[in-house]
Amino acid sequence: MSRSFGVYWRHGKIVLREQGIRALLGLIVRRWQRITGRYHPGFYDFRYAQWRERILASHVEPHLPVQPRFSIVVPIYNVDKRWLDATIDSVCSQSYEHWQLCLINDGSTQVHIKSTIDRHADADSRIVVRHHSTNKGIAASSSLGLSVSDGEYIIFLDHDDLLASDALWHLASTINDHPDADLIYSDEDKIDIRGNYCQPFFKPNFSPELLLSQNYFGHLVAYRHDLIQGIGGFRSEYDGAQDYDLVLRATSAAKHIVHIPKVLYHWRQIPGSTAMVYGEKDYAWTAGQKALQTHLNDNHAGAEAKKGTLPGTYRVDYPLVDTPSVSVIIPFRDKPELLDRCLTALYKKTDWHSLEVIGIDNRSQVPAIEKIKQQWESKGVGARFAEYDQAFNFSAICNFGVNMARGDYVVLLNNDVEIVSARWIESLLGLAKQESVGAVGAILRYPDNQVQHAGIVTGITGHAGHPFKGFDKNQIGYFGRLEIDSNVSAVTGALMMVSKQKYLAVGGLDQDRFSVALNDVDFCLRLMKAGYRNVVTAKCQAIHHESASRGSDSDPSRRARYLEEVETFKQVWKTELEQGDPYYNSNLTLESEDYTLRW
Repeated sequence: MSRSFGVYWRHGKIVLREQGIRALLGLIVRRWQRITGRYHPGFYDFRYAQWRERILASHVEPHLPVQPRFSIVVPIYNVDKRWLDATIDSVCSQSYEHWQLCLINDGSTQVHIKSTIDRHADADSRIVVRHHSTNKGIAASSSLGLSVSDGEYIIFLDHDDLLASDALWHLASTINDHPDADLIYSDEDKIDIRGNYCQPFFKPNFSPELLLSQNYFGHLVAYRHDLIQGIGGFRSEYDGAQDYDLVLRATSAAKHIVHIPKVLYHWRQIPGSTAMVYGEKDYAWTAGQKALQTHLNDNHAGAEAKKGTLPGTYRVDYPLVDTPSVSVIIPFRDKPELLDRCLTALYKKTDWHSLEVIGIDNRSQVPAIEKIKQQWESKGVGARFAEYDQAFNFSAICNFGVNMARGDYVVLLNNDVEIVSARWIESLLGLAKQESVGAVGAILRYPDNQVQHAGIVTGITGHAGHPFKGFDKNQIGYFGRLEIDSNVSAVTGALMMVSKQKYLAVGGLDQDRFSVALNDVDFCLRLMKAGYRNVVTAKCQAIHHESASRGSDSDPSRRARYLEEVETFKQVWKTELEQGDPYYNSNLTLESEDYTLRW
């Protein structure tokens, strides 16, 4: 192997450089994933430990002109003394000193609780202690802590978890950069019973649809004091998911939400904790569903909150009382077997009555295609066909189809896609009907059930990539992302729904600069620039025989065109590529599509 890979021969021995070890481990991890269909946590956490050491070694803390005061509220009930001491010490040892620690003893029956927190309070005047005579629940205890807090921002810390040593400094630094921030949240990881840091959760910027699918905010979250007071604080009826209830209301009221892409909170894995296994606290899942339903009642009349396929996740079903019309646009050329399979699957899985299907024939030469068109037109199911007698230009063909569509919403559908989900239109339409949502996409899989598309991340491989590509059907994706709704920068034009009005408002697909490649990404980014969010939903799934109808962009005859459009994309969206994808995380790799660490 080459010296640049970090593995080379010296004096009759094989020598591994540090980067070579990492590279080999990466190969082992990817091969393990491909063979078993799942991550091997031991390998991943070993890499995270090495990555974490490097990040910590590079940290510096310059002086901050503005030094806000933080109140950290800790509800306490019958926790092991060693964990409680460690939690309190993680606050007292903060590199940033402008804080208040509010320790609320919620009627603990273990005798060491009172003496432990009183001892800490005697040692530091910044610690405030209150004791409940009986157990009143975490929401009531948090409310008491809130009532005695005097900080400009409020943080809630579980009684056995840890703050990173520089957590408050990073929050203060963010407030210096964003003085109008109402709500700030960070990345997090877990700490096991042996003290090993593991399972980092690198989060996206504010993602409303993801928040309706899971409480991805988790920890660390800092609320502006007057924001919490304005929304009424905690509500005891949501004990177990009081944090989810609070963040749902807070995000609705907040004007400026900021994400810090750094691990500032360590969630302890001990028996009985949701950090260990969510099933340990099934009541929390039920309470979360209740909190979500209340939020939907207030903000999305008629929407229903259901438990998701994974513990701690949720599914939102939106009402479709007005039955808007939908037009499905299918570009094709020849390949009658693909077109017939596509239409057969579409109608088999579709119950939506206000539907038209428009096939756009781009200079087909095969006689059998006419027979297929006649057969489907004669069925009386709303299928019709139009001729696009120009050179192949995917963007122009789609725009041609949309302009002739009668529907309120349009679906771009490749002729090499087979719908497999029942009620797929309802799943896409419920999201596409939301005023602030632009394009909605699906999970697409190859015929062997490996993931082909689950949203698009800008910046991967230098322009755009498909996260989770190649993941097995048994893999749930990064923190369940393949099982839920989530915001993404773009979705593939192979299966995309969007309001016709929004499609036309941003100019449709760019047929001048992106005739074949990256037109869907460019279109979705223009939707984002216009103020809309794009969503990918796991409720709609399909099989994609990728490029079966026109060949691959790796074909030599098409390569030059593809590379030209890639370079154009990089120029058009240069600023956005430099800033990074808001729904990804700067700690994750841009070299591959597997959500692994960025080195």
